[in-house]
Amino acid sequence: MKEFEGRTGIVTGGSSGIGYAIANVLAENGATVYVISRTGKEKEGLAPSAPGVIHVKGDVTDYDAMKKLSRFSRKQCRDHQKGTRGSFPDG
Repeated sequence: MKEFEGRTGIVTGGSSGIGYAIANVLAENGATVYVISRTGKEKEGLAPSAPGVIHVKGDVTDYDAMKKLSRFSRKQCRDHQKGTRGSFPDG
């Protein structure tokens, strides 16, 4: 059994860079990973995402949309790579 098998993760800012790498490592270790980005897809020139990575178009500054999406993860594994101004209320 893989370390994250049966878990769901959310990675923001995962269309490239560190977020992209984190999403792929989680997926390679069994997790289903939702990657949130403005485009909803990986950037051109990168290797295809690992099986289990699902790219979703979204705006991390939209609190209501992110709250709905966070229900998928059940607080199992999340990574927030995208910087924003201000903060979200706890919820």
